[in-house]
Amino acid sequence: MIQFSCPYCTAVMKFDDAFAGKTVKCLNCQHEMMAPELVEAAVPPPPPPVPDAAGQPPAATDDETLQRETVLSFVHKFLILLALVVAQQLVDFLPWMTSKIGSVTIGSWFHLILALAIVVFMLLILPPLRRLVRYYIGLVFRVRPRLAAEPELQSQISRATTYFILFIYLAIFYGAAVEPVRASGSFEGIIWIAQVTIITFGIVFLVLFILAVRPLLARASSKITDKAMAATQKLDSKPCAGCGARVPLTAKFCPSCGKPS
Repeated sequence: MIQFSCPYCTAVMKFDDAFAGKTVKCLNCQHEMMAPELVEAAVPPPPPPVPDAAGQPPAATDDETLQRETVLSFVHKFLILLALVVAQQLVDFLPWMTSKIGSVTIGSWFHLILALAIVVFMLLILPPLRRLVRYYIGLVFRVRPRLAAEPELQSQISRATTYFILFIYLAIFYGAAVEPVRASGSFEGIIWIAQVTIITFGIVFLVLFILAVRPLLARASSKITDKAMAATQKLDSKPCAGCGARVPLTAKFCPSCGKPS
């Protein structure tokens, strides 16, 4: 079926395909014109052949591949870090660790080496951990429509979470790496420098965390206040029998419709 508009009166006409390219007459204004040729619909090219992948899962997207690599990197480094922490706690139980090299026991040297290894892996685990935290925070915001429209809130939560993790990191580092070396009674100068550094960075991260949390606390406080005021207003008012608007308990007339309340 051919459908086109008359160029003289703009009336819409329909003819069988047999009239394509032939002279036809407008049924409305009786003018003659040439019917348009048939235009064959473009046929989409066939899809490329799919290789036989029976029983195989669909190919992962770039985001899924990156996420899988990030998780694997985090898990591998975390397991190594956990093994180093456990080794740090078990060093003193080995009998030959009390032997000395110079004025320092072998156990103290092992504590220092393991502490340095823990520092290295704690630094290596930070990038994948940061990416995972940002990914899952963003995932929470994407699945909740109300939060998805507030990118500033997501940024604030991400900053607060990052500073909190760094603060916890310092606490874990002190307990897992510095404290065993300090307990061994050796390397007092190194321990003093490590303690001053940890305390300094701990104060910095704590202050940054408080500054990042303040807008979130103010936001939560504002919402709680609004809900409390709405609840109070609801208790101090009653619905109008005429229009349904909320009217103060002491009002004699509805301010919306003017009827007695």
